[in-house]
Amino acid sequence: MPSNINPPTESTGDKVHQVIRAGLGLLPIGSGTAVEIFTALVTPPLEKRKEIWMSAITEALQKLEDRKILTIDDVFNNEKFVTILVEASSIAIRNHDKEKLEALKNVVIHTALDPDIDDAIQSIVLRTISNCSGAHLYLLKRKSEVSNNDIEYNELIPMYEQDKTKWDTVIKDLSNLSLIGPYGSDGLSDLAHLLIDNISDTEGII
Repeated sequence: MPSNINPPTESTGDKVHQVIRAGLGLLPIGSGTAVEIFTALVTPPLEKRKEIWMSAITEALQKLEDRKILTIDDVFNNEKFVTILVEASSIAIRNHDKEKLEALKNVVIHTALDPDIDDAIQSIVLRTISNCSGAHLYLLKRKSEVSNNDIEYNELIPMYEQDKTKWDTVIKDLSNLSLIGPYGSDGLSDLAHLLIDNISDTEGII
């Protein structure tokens, strides 16, 4: 871990900010009026998204350290965690969906809690989340909460009839991503179970 990211006097927020900013970088500023206007319009909301995301990660990690569940220095000295944090951040900055952002945050926190976690698996989980919307994640979690595999997907969605085209597309997408189908007793694949475990709420831990 580079020393400039992990000096002993640096706060949790400083560490999170430096790693995420180093991983994401800033929008390139080119020449020409069109580029300057675009940069002026896009950079502020992107910076706001970065700040909100970094604050959420910082707050969650600080709570865990306050409860002596982990130490910030150990977490940021773990290259696996840093990799997952940067990967999750690159997805988060491109999204506004609260369900998806919460899922990404939970993957980061689960990674922080297990220093020996398989980072390849975590990367696969992140790529899968990147291909999902909040609606996809919502339906997966609803499916995992029922033990009856015979239940129809439309029965899990209160507003199904009002937005049938959207939800039928979501169901098809989940099947194409090999997340749902004729798998086991609950219709969820091993990858779906991995994803659900990683995006499960960490509030009880924090």
